[in-house]
Amino acid sequence: MMIEQLAPAFTIADAEKRGVSKDQLYRLLSEGVIERSARGIYIRPETIDPTLAPLAAATAGRLSSTLCLTSALTFHGLMDAIPFGCDIALPRGTRTIAGIEHAIWHTFDVATFTIGREPLPNDSGLDLYTYSPERCIIDTFRLAHQEGQDTATLTLKRWLEKKGNSPSTLLDMAKSFPKAEPSLRKTLEILL
Repeated sequence: MMIEQLAPAFTIADAEKRGVSKDQLYRLLSEGVIERSARGIYIRPETIDPTLAPLAAATAGRLSSTLCLTSALTFHGLMDAIPFGCDIALPRGTRTIAGIEHAIWHTFDVATFTIGREPLPNDSGLDLYTYSPERCIIDTFRLAHQEGQDTATLTLKRWLEKKGNSPSTLLDMAKSFPKAEPSLRKTLEILL
């Protein structure tokens, strides 16, 4: 059996489709070649950046899994925080996956879930997703009661300092989030 046949993060069903039996999986697990990330979800640890392992495992179980909030802001260089875990968004109504270490689950409205969702560059060969910097900023304003108004303002300020960013593009996206738009618009007016 070729371990390379398996994706860096996979389910038992994925392994069986590749011709790997449960017995072979358990042997690989006992030998330390793969690790169990959650019930029925495994990773090949040497093929995944450890910071993305929770997202990779989540994506193996739920294709809609998306890096969000503090984790995505840090990825985009808009925040210096070292996240305690990996912030992962799912469409509201989707069950989270129990047992993935360091996964912090969030549920976002189905109607706006795909706005600003884009592929996350990575070397693992997995199709991982994150929210764009603009969507992350909108989410910090939308969730300022959880994330903090200072965080929202700081990330917006850092985003404005980067070349090529367009406040009008940000405001166009914010129109889909009526609760965040007024606060975001007011803060933009102050910072510009």
